[in-house]
Amino acid sequence: MNKPLDSVTITTVWSYFWRVCREMRETVERTATNVLIVTLHDLAYTIYDADGNALAVPEGIPHRLLSPKLGVKHIREKFGDDIHPGDVFLANTPDDGAAHLPDWVYIRPVFCGGELTFFAVMGVHVADNGGAQPGSNFMSFDNISEGFNIPLSRIVKGGEWNNEVFDVIMANNRLPDLMRRESSACIGSLAIGNRRLTELCEKYGRETVVACTREMMDRAEAAVRKQIESWPDGTWYAEASADSDGKDLTKPITVRASLTVKGSDLYFDFSDTDPETDGMLNIHDYMTYSDCCCNSFLFFGRELLTYHNEGSCRPIHMKTRPGTLVDASRTAKIAAGVALTGGLVNEVIQNLLSQVLPEKAIAPYSRQVTSNIITMGRPGVFVSFSASASAAGKWMKLLPFFAVPGSIFGGWLDQKVGTRRAGLMMGVGYIISGVCGGFLPYNSVTNVIFVFMFFFMTGSNANMVMSHVMSLYGPRDYPVIWGRSAVIMQIFTVTAPIILSTSLRLTNGYRSAYAAFAIASLVGTILIFFSASRIDKEPGEKPTAQYKA
Repeated sequence: MNKPLDSVTITTVWSYFWRVCREMRETVERTATNVLIVTLHDLAYTIYDADGNALAVPEGIPHRLLSPKLGVKHIREKFGDDIHPGDVFLANTPDDGAAHLPDWVYIRPVFCGGELTFFAVMGVHVADNGGAQPGSNFMSFDNISEGFNIPLSRIVKGGEWNNEVFDVIMANNRLPDLMRRESSACIGSLAIGNRRLTELCEKYGRETVVACTREMMDRAEAAVRKQIESWPDGTWYAEASADSDGKDLTKPITVRASLTVKGSDLYFDFSDTDPETDGMLNIHDYMTYSDCCCNSFLFFGRELLTYHNEGSCRPIHMKTRPGTLVDASRTAKIAAGVALTGGLVNEVIQNLLSQVLPEKAIAPYSRQVTSNIITMGRPGVFVSFSASASAAGKWMKLLPFFAVPGSIFGGWLDQKVGTRRAGLMMGVGYIISGVCGGFLPYNSVTNVIFVFMFFFMTGSNANMVMSHVMSLYGPRDYPVIWGRSAVIMQIFTVTAPIILSTSLRLTNGYRSAYAAFAIASLVGTILIFFSASRIDKEPGEKPTAQYKA
């Protein structure tokens, strides 16, 4: 192409890719029916060029945003020239860039002028993926029982379902009807991406658009390098820990890393991280690298946030040691690695960059149902008490048996004795759980008692509030009123972990932390009790007022 690129065309094309990504997201969120997609936004959507370079890195979960790049490259390697317009590929294995097995990655090649030019990608967390148990299979015993492994497969061929492949996938799913709808929603979002990218090439010409993408990546790299050059050179260290490896309650895990800033390059080194675990908390190196890039973007300046692409990642380098938590083997269990170990990696990276640029420091976030301790005596060290995916580890498969009866009991109790009296009873239950966790000898028996009491009471508490609101206001106005009650539940959710983590920080012991957590839970129950006092009803009493919007 002889005609030089002008700034207006480059800017228009650059912004266009971001707009297409967001339109893909909007499409899947409006057409899917899975709460994980529609409400929790647990998805990753990106556009890659034909060589697997990311052209837009929009909002999303850090370790998922760039990991599908692996699947895009494997399509070229596996299918070669047997890639055609209208095809859609699906994968969920670590080999193909999925974060864990419940993350299904849909990839559609985009042809412009008869040539493969782009790949549109939509990755979502699905409601079921087979395996030994429903859900994400935290208690699986190997990577096969974690879920149905889907190698990179063509599920749509030339615009038509490839049922010979897709029927096999659906036969191994507990929710085949739902998953057919969800897959249709994802494929529909990719169809939107295909249409918009084709329109872009038709308007400006394929050569011009491809040239713009190369210029975009070069300019993003130059802008990022300019930022890094202004940073002080040096090496920094950070680590983050969780109290359990997901299987053994007495075995903590730690992610350790150093960051070296040298000139215009960043070098992350995770070689000292703990070895991979027999639990479900492992992640793979491409996820760790995606975390390095996406967290670094937060420190490159607000003016660059909507311009990042593959070029932004070129100055970012990562070193790991195979067989560790952050670079696990192919057969390692990974079900909860995204949520917990991925969170540790994010904390470590943000800690490192916060030491380099204190004026842009980012505090750790509240992981799972608990908070993190900011320091344990020396800079750059984080410790967390993770009572959900980690600390409850080997008891997690018992939780449904605890929470579900508790939920049923809470609703029944509310109907029988009224919300205020039921709330007081729930408070007593929390006190008992606090005694079990804080004062009884810490062993397997008392741990079961504590887990039972805590989750039984949690299930009871949640359903007690919902039951009360529904019975008083009826199903029509339930969503509005429940939104108000949810604020109170949020107070409990935020307060309890803060007290728990503070107790753990001051005492370095779990017993007092358990007790503090139970006390905070009791405070949440009291808040619910008083909030219900103005609208409470006696057992069997019909509501006398209806909420009017």
